[in-house]
Amino acid sequence: MARRVLALRLVPTEVFGRLLVELRQTHPDTSIVAVAASDERAGADEVIDWRHARPRSLAAELRRRRFDLAVVAHGRDQYATRAYWKAVLLAAIARARETVLCEDGLLARRHGVGLGAARAVLQMLQELYAGGMALMVLLPLMLLAGAADLTEALAARAAGPAVGQTKDSPDDSF
Repeated sequence: MARRVLALRLVPTEVFGRLLVELRQTHPDTSIVAVAASDERAGADEVIDWRHARPRSLAAELRRRRFDLAVVAHGRDQYATRAYWKAVLLAAIARARETVLCEDGLLARRHGVGLGAARAVLQMLQELYAGGMALMVLLPLMLLAGAADLTEALAARAAGPAVGQTKDSPDDSF
């Protein structure tokens, strides 16, 4: 019996195509249905362009097909994009027996969706923490640098024109 695979594409077509080739090499009897924002097959047996499907009918159709595997091929900035979360949700709605998330569209960099959800939350928290720390450190430094530039500009203006420069000549300095 052929293995039924649902593949959700959030990576460029050529990367997605390589992933599908790798899936077919691993499981030669695989039947692949791709959900993408284009009608390019990229190695899939069938492509469903999600832009032309109503959400409820798409979800019902995917559930009806009873996939063995759902694969979400995503990039590295996945946790920040709505498309990633929609793809993960669509994979969950499809109720495939197994769901894997493939970072950079590589099977070698895959992880299960249960672990993937925890990793996603952890990644988001790490990025928020890093952003907060950056703001706490960089913002005061930027304010100090701006204040120093402003002070220097005001002091230069109060001192008058530079030697050899008249009030009417243009200022070529930065």
